[in-house]
Amino acid sequence: MRNLGRSLTGYSQEPRELFLTGLPAQINPIDGGRLGRENCSMTDAWKSYPGAPIEGAVVCPLEDAVEGEATCVEVDGFPLLILRLGDKVTAFVNACPHQYLPLNHKSDRLLTADGAKIRCSNHSAGFDAVTGEGVEGLGLGACLDPAPVSVPQGQIVIG
Repeated sequence: MRNLGRSLTGYSQEPRELFLTGLPAQINPIDGGRLGRENCSMTDAWKSYPGAPIEGAVVCPLEDAVEGEATCVEVDGFPLLILRLGDKVTAFVNACPHQYLPLNHKSDRLLTADGAKIRCSNHSAGFDAVTGEGVEGLGLGACLDPAPVSVPQGQIVIG
C-alpha cells in the first residue's frame, strides 16, 4: 500500500478522534460499527462522516493509485482508501467498522496477495476488496463504507 506521504491529522495520538467525534447515529464503534447492514452496495453513508468531501473533489492523480495496491490518501483531511484493480478504481472510507481506526493504523500492507481482500491492520478484520463486505474475523457482519469515485482526465474525483 502506498500512503503518498499524507498523514491522518490527529491519528498519531488519538487514532479514533476523527470518527468518534460526530459519528452518525447508525454507527456504534463499541458494538462493531455498521452491523446488520443487509448488503454493502453503494450507499451515501460516507457523506455522514465529519469532513466528508464534496462531490467533484479531487482525490489524487490516477497514476498515484498503483495497480493491485491499496493507496491511502486524504481529501481535505478526510481519509480514503483507493483500490485500483484492473481498469476499476474504487474507494472506501479509511475506517474499519470494528472500532473506526484507520485500516492502515498498524501497517501499510492492507491488500491480500491475491488482491481479493482488504485486511485491517489493527485486528485483521477481512473485507471483500470489491464490495467492502466483511468476510473474515471481526469484519463479519459489517461493511466498509464505499465512496463513489470516477476518473475524468486522469484524476480520481469524488462522484
